[in-house]
Amino acid sequence: MNGSLHLGHGFTISKVEFASGFERMLGKRVLFPQGYHCTGMPIKASADKLVREMEMFGADFERFVEDDAADAPAPVPSQPASGDDKGPAASSATKGNVDKSRKSKVAAKATGLTYQFQIMESIGVPRAEIKRFADPQHWIQ
Repeated sequence: MNGSLHLGHGFTISKVEFASGFERMLGKRVLFPQGYHCTGMPIKASADKLVREMEMFGADFERFVEDDAADAPAPVPSQPASGDDKGPAASSATKGNVDKSRKSKVAAKATGLTYQFQIMESIGVPRAEIKRFADPQHWIQ
């Protein structure tokens, strides 16, 4: 897992569970390996975040001060602004076209934590071990 549990994890696994159950009902032998969703871009992105955070705070995040989270740069919007300074959400709302799927996905993933190493600590990974996850291959092992 590269973040805190949220409803999207259950939704994703339910699609695979239903598909494999359907195939079993047809008499097929179905292999349903769990826990192999540890490849691809989400893991690479999390590992890259850890590398940047280690550059900012040190290998064991020893230079991190709780006030640093308040001074963190604002996240870059995923959509370009449409000519005004109100940002993508405001410009969509003025058109009466709010993308609720994007809004709910962001809300579901919101943990109130700023950095990847904080998220990992919140799910029980000891701080001394977190630096090993800067290597994407370590996530798989």
